Amino acid sequence: MSEQVESIGTLLAAPHNYDTSVESSGPLVSVVVPTLNEESVLAATLESVRSQDIAHEIIVVDAGSWDRTQEIAQDYGCHLLISRPGRGRQLHLGAEASKAETLLFLHADTRLPPGALTAVHRAMKNTALSGGKFRLRFDSEHPVLRLASFMTQFKGSWCSFGDQGIFVRRAAYKAAGGFEDIPLFEDVRFLHRLQRQGALSVLPHAVMSSARRFRERGVVRQYLTNGALLLAHRFGVNPRRLAAFYDRWYVHEPLR
Repeated sequence: MSEQVESIGTLLAAPHNYDTSVESSGPLVSVVVPTLNEESVLAATLESVRSQDIAHEIIVVDAGSWDRTQEIAQDYGCHLLISRPGRGRQLHLGAEASKAETLLFLHADTRLPPGALTAVHRAMKNTALSGGKFRLRFDSEHPVLRLASFMTQFKGSWCSFGDQGIFVRRAAYKAAGGFEDIPLFEDVRFLHRLQRQGALSVLPHAVMSSARRFRERGVVRQYLTNGALLLAHRFGVNPRRLAAFYDRWYVHEPLR
């Protein structure tokens, strides 16, 4: 399969109210899923999307998996793109290939609840919104993760991350400049820019995300590490420096 042209969107001026009077006869929501060796979780995620009750398309952007990830995506009839590794790059490539006026960016280990896409579609009828997110639950009852889940009902930048499922109006996505090609916090930085384009909604529905990274590395340790990295980012440390530090001291598998 030929590799797609990869680029990062430019920052454009856009109004804070969006025209929703005309809807395409195609998909109402484009779901973009970045992957790299996700065979253990991808099928459940794709099943949760495929079972939704409004027209949608699924775009899987794979970074060269050597397991069955690509095969699973094809089995589910997804539009499969091949990219170099890098979640921000993958998300942006998927957005560029999408057809719908509403985009939903979903991690490969995060499952949608029933009615999720309908809720997104209804929310985006509010022309004052640029996008939003879901609440988050983990498949673990660890008290630290329950606290983290509780915090996702708020809109603050300390409580909003990509694993919650970010949805956005296409015009607002382009106006915010799309996702950056950086190894960390592409989601946090994008949401920060997106808020300038219009209000963000927090849907009452909760997506279910895997706690596998926390279980592998220790829940408290991973939670504190994430917080320390986010704090360093807030103080202006370059995401590439943070990713290099994280790769060296905390994990054996490089961030992407």
